[in-house]
Amino acid sequence: MIKRLVFLGVLGLTGCASTVHYAEPQTTGQETPATIIGFADTKDHVFICHLKAANVERIDDLKVKYPMSANYYEYAIKVLPGKHDFVIDNSFITGCSSGKKGGLTEFDAVLKPGVHYKLANKLDEQHVQSWLEDEKGNRVSDVATTPIEAQAPETIFTLLADN
Repeated sequence: MIKRLVFLGVLGLTGCASTVHYAEPQTTGQETPATIIGFADTKDHVFICHLKAANVERIDDLKVKYPMSANYYEYAIKVLPGKHDFVIDNSFITGCSSGKKGGLTEFDAVLKPGVHYKLANKLDEQHVQSWLEDEKGNRVSDVATTPIEAQAPETIFTLLADN
């Protein structure tokens, strides 16, 4: 049994090694990167019965790999100024028995040096919408829309595969 779990763990980590990930720019002092911050909002702190969250899944077609110690809903990703394509993972729980749902959205945005951006999203009966806002709450991207999908709960195996 233990050998099987070790094999599955190694197999999962081997698959991760082949994925090309987004690399945050090294700051040289000449060009100040922008930052993008996801969010998680829970209304019930005892049980997570209400959740509204978003985090960056991909930048310019490269998967974002968050540090193991980071809360990926609050981690500030450094991005060089200019036009970029973003894929956003949106998650919602609207009641204790409703399960997790959401969807991936995609939009382009032009980032300015030194500006802190944050993700925003909303859910209606059939769709998830997301966009990017600047420090003043102004929308700086188009609103991306996708149909709602049920999402599988996260397990240790999906977390290992994602990192």
